Amino acid sequence: MTTADTQWMGIRDRLLRYAARYAANEHDAEDMVHTVLLRLLKGTPPNATIDLSNTYLHNCIRNAVGDQARRRQVRDRHIHAAAAISSPAPTPEQLLIASETERALIKALVRMPPRSRTYFFEVEILDTTIDEVASMSGTTRKAVEMRLSAARKYLRAAVT
Repeated sequence: MTTADTQWMGIRDRLLRYAARYAANEHDAEDMVHTVLLRLLKGTPPNATIDLSNTYLHNCIRNAVGDQARRRQVRDRHIHAAAAISSPAPTPEQLLIASETERALIKALVRMPPRSRTYFFEVEILDTTIDEVASMSGTTRKAVEMRLSAARKYLRAAVT
């Protein structure tokens, strides 16, 4: 074993002792040590002597612990998001509420003044800009905005 290898093994042993204090298990400690060693190897030129203090190595492990916690947090967020997407079918109560809400919206759309309904449909459903709707209908932008506002209020009131 070369001097450099011996030196790296000494660093690895110290890192492993520090990592064991923070890690949940032996495998997590090994992962942290490998992460820190790879970072150190990347930043160290070949044939360079490595004189790393215990404080520096301890901080490296603490940083690795933080990185690991952030990675877990992101992974857990993705797992929870995926679980939410693949959640079980809605309950009968949820289906009933959705059905009643849909019926109330349809009734409100039918009863809404025709011009407001047309502007609402153009802007909200067909993604037409307010300016385009104003030019197509021969009115001003402000008139279209007022009708849209009235239509939204009407629908909100119908659903609540």
